[in-house]
Amino acid sequence: MKKLIALFLTLCMLCLLFASCGRDSASDSYNSASKVESSTGTAYEEVAKDEAEIDDARKIIKTYNLSLETKNFEEDSRFIVSEAEALGGYVADSSVTGNSISSDSSRTQSARYTIRVPAKSLETYIASVSEICNVYSSSLTTEDITDSYYGIQSQLDSLVIQEQKLTEMLAEAKTLQDMITLDDKLTSVRSEINALNYRLQSMDKSVNYSYVYITLNEVREYHVEEKTYLQELGEAIVGSMENFVDVIGNLIIVVVWVFPFGFVIAGIILAVVLLERHSRKKKAKKQNLDSDQKKNP
Repeated sequence: MKKLIALFLTLCMLCLLFASCGRDSASDSYNSASKVESSTGTAYEEVAKDEAEIDDARKIIKTYNLSLETKNFEEDSRFIVSEAEALGGYVADSSVTGNSISSDSSRTQSARYTIRVPAKSLETYIASVSEICNVYSSSLTTEDITDSYYGIQSQLDSLVIQEQKLTEMLAEAKTLQDMITLDDKLTSVRSEINALNYRLQSMDKSVNYSYVYITLNEVREYHVEEKTYLQELGEAIVGSMENFVDVIGNLIIVVVWVFPFGFVIAGIILAVVLLERHSRKKKAKKQNLDSDQKKNP
């Protein structure tokens, strides 16, 4: 009996030992999985961060062309300017064509704008303008100047290093000739640095401030008037009479213009006919004389 009890206790101890080992193994597996997941998440975050930095480093110039129509020309033209200024932009160029005192009042107005808007607010500006006007046509063009930009930046960095070395050499120069040569070279390098800085600033401005070319046209609603049969018949009769009068008037004008030339031509023809008759008479008279001489020698 004691042996059976001892065997039972031994089996119980072995079961507890295996259970404890299983829990430790599960815990280690869970911790390993957590570490793998954590490291994977960190890797994804680093990749996303690198992609975001690459996108920020790209230099892209965006240009919008918009053709807009409006019934409230004065109000909407003011909005186009004020909205750009509210977003930190400005009007680079503008022209407005309106009605003169002597022109027909039925003519409509039009305007052209060159707007510079911060690139981060470009879509907001386009959406705001498109909301108040009818967009007749729109287009977006982009120009990637990343390679050119960083190529110039690389040249600039090289020139800056060259400037520093020349400055150090100039400070250590001992002869007047060396000082003059180094100073000339330093002046040339600094001139190139200024030119490259200006180009980079211009490119940065084109990237940071997008172009929006806007054509705004005033439109009016077109109303079609329904006409009766008698009205259409009357307009047809009046139109035909007007055309008849125009044709007669044009013919009279043509006759007046052609009359002097016709008079001259008629005079020339008359002179030719008279000369021809005179020549015939003279020829006939000569023939008669010759005939009489033959009869009466």
